[in-house]
Amino acid sequence: EYIGSIGQINPEIIDELGADKSVYAGELDFNALLNNFNDKIVFEQISKFPFVERDLAVLVDKSVSWGEIENTVKAYGGRYLKSINLFDIYTGNQVEEGKKSVAFNMIFSSLENTLSLEEIDNAIKKILKGLSEKLGAILR
Repeated sequence: EYIGSIGQINPEIIDELGADKSVYAGELDFNALLNNFNDKIVFEQISKFPFVERDLAVLVDKSVSWGEIENTVKAYGGRYLKSINLFDIYTGNQVEEGKKSVAFNMIFSSLENTLSLEEIDNAIKKILKGLSEKLGAILR
């Protein structure tokens, strides 16, 4: 549903008006916004305990999508996995033909306590096992 538009004003027009910065303008349909408004407030408590970051790089077939990897990691990551973010896909000389290296970052956190290395290592092992079984992934 169309709710509105926003964009940068043509820089030539802005120069003619004497402005020295980029200018943006927008228009929103207030009734469309009201019709799509959800009044349920959703929030997640921020943990007072430190989070743990881990990066992984796996080798998969070129046909395997990031979505498949992401969904598998989420399925096997356990309750402490809070986020997963792709940061690199490599298909160069150091990767065999028909394969790609996919690197991603994961954040683990608990609301109850500081996570132990054993808890994080167990989650990583489960993730790697799931990626191997479901997608044929190999730790790089």
